[in-house]
Amino acid sequence: MEKLQQIRGTHDLLPQDWARHHYIAETARRMAEWHGFAAMATPMIEFRDVFVRAVGEATDIVSKEMFRVTPPSTEDGGHEREAMVLRPENTAAIIRAVMNGGLTEQMPQRLFYYGPMFRYERPQKGRLRQFHQIGAETLGVFSPMADIELISLAAGILREILPDGGRGQFRLLLNSLGDSESRANYRDALVEHFGGGKFALSETSRERLLKNPLRILDSKSPEDQLAIQTAPQLINFLNEPSRAFFARVQDGLSALGIDPMVESKLVRGLDYYSHTVFEFVTDKLGAQGTLLAGGRYDGLMAAMGGPALPGIGWAAGVERLAELIDSAKIPTPRPPILLICFGSDAVENRGMALANELREKGFVVEMAMQQPDHKRLQKALQHANRVGTEFSLIMGPDEFLSDMIEVKNMANRESHKIAVAELPSFLAKMP
Repeated sequence: MEKLQQIRGTHDLLPQDWARHHYIAETARRMAEWHGFAAMATPMIEFRDVFVRAVGEATDIVSKEMFRVTPPSTEDGGHEREAMVLRPENTAAIIRAVMNGGLTEQMPQRLFYYGPMFRYERPQKGRLRQFHQIGAETLGVFSPMADIELISLAAGILREILPDGGRGQFRLLLNSLGDSESRANYRDALVEHFGGGKFALSETSRERLLKNPLRILDSKSPEDQLAIQTAPQLINFLNEPSRAFFARVQDGLSALGIDPMVESKLVRGLDYYSHTVFEFVTDKLGAQGTLLAGGRYDGLMAAMGGPALPGIGWAAGVERLAELIDSAKIPTPRPPILLICFGSDAVENRGMALANELREKGFVVEMAMQQPDHKRLQKALQHANRVGTEFSLIMGPDEFLSDMIEVKNMANRESHKIAVAELPSFLAKMP
């Protein structure tokens, strides 16, 4: 029979992989908590309309990359508006949850999340169909201080989890989209530049020219590069309030020792994005070099049917971070104490009760399941060596009858018997 395989574009988190993910998520959550962020979670399944309103029907995320969830009772998935999908990103779901939970009256909100996202993309290095993200969102604050705080939090997390404090591991790219007036003027300039007949744009960029010319700047097509390189820069179209906002963000980051590189071609194509956009990038992962990306989305909540409250957030791919993580910082769990019981059901029952007593006192205890007799005891001790056990506890019929237990030091092979009642205090004294 053919061996079953995992779905292409997904991966199993085996114990060593899970430890890396857990370390990243917990480090980020702890540091976010220090900044006043509260952790939350949204369902992995949402109505499709949540993301249609957030990122748009014509975007690749909605039109090509979302996994549709079809209820067993229907063949067509029901009404389009009620169609369900696996979440491709979490910002829209966070906004939906805040509105549903009545939190719009309790601003500001600082929120942190971690969990899996799903996109139907061609699997390749750095791009999976199920991937994990950490993210942070600040809602209800228009001040540029929110932008500075979020970027500082992101930089701090990267410094904490990457080798050598992150030195030489990443750089920060920063840009401003300005307010709606600034973006409208810039959009007109891009239409004139790209649509003047001077360039032979790719088919995708020709479509974007009609719908959202800012997204042409994201194109990786060789046909578009000359047009992109000679395109006008958004920074030159910022009005005075937008310039002041951007200058305050830069000044605040500089005061914290964070020196961004202004990247004029860093944009977000959706209308509700405004002012600050940023990415932390690395050259350590080849073509997929973005570690963390974010921006201000002051129009998103209104676009989703809620009040016109501002927001800014970022998300980071855990799989990419895991490739760069400082493994030396991942806590190594202390090896378990191995409890070996044999001879009768009564001995095994006493051993299991003893294991629970020790666990309640904070000891990590693994029960040997080989059911060894005296002839098979050596096999259980070999297992103890494999898992790195410091001490093995051995209870056979004689020890059971005398309420004693043999404690064997696996390093020097010394052993002696003590009363079961004395075992917790004996183990507590061990180094």
